[in-house]
Amino acid sequence: AFTVVELIVVMAMFAILLVGVGSTLSGALRGARKTGVAVGVRNEGEYALAALVQKIKFARKIVNCSTTGANTISILDGDESSLVLTYDPTNKNLVLGSTVVTSGAVAVTAAVGCGGVFVCDSAKTMVSICFDVDNFNSSGLKSQEGRVNYKTQVTLRNADLQ
Repeated sequence: AFTVVELIVVMAMFAILLVGVGSTLSGALRGARKTGVAVGVRNEGEYALAALVQKIKFARKIVNCSTTGANTISILDGDESSLVLTYDPTNKNLVLGSTVVTSGAVAVTAAVGCGGVFVCDSAKTMVSICFDVDNFNSSGLKSQEGRVNYKTQVTLRNADLQ
């Protein structure tokens, strides 16, 4: 038989062990959630950037674009139809024509220091695209933890066919 003191000591050691296991498991789950959020944000941003780059790269002509930066660019695609690419700061998303290319799970913002999401060169043959993608409902994470910056320059391949 065990004494009361021995039982209390064993229970205290068991409680300490449970607290350690619980905090380790909690940390692992928090890390997995952060990783999942970061992967989701990166996937959304890469998809949106690829869609924008493809439309601009194969455009025949840039119709309307600012050299100092803007939230909208108008292009003529290969079959001469007009297409407007837009950053919507109210809904925090990117739009190709009438198609929203980012989901409600992320928020798109104009990156600091770029002048605007779309900036064209004076000849309107090259477009700089610059934006940030962040987790919209940060699930308990700080908003900066899931933020990814996207910045690239696109040259029109079909510009000389005008």
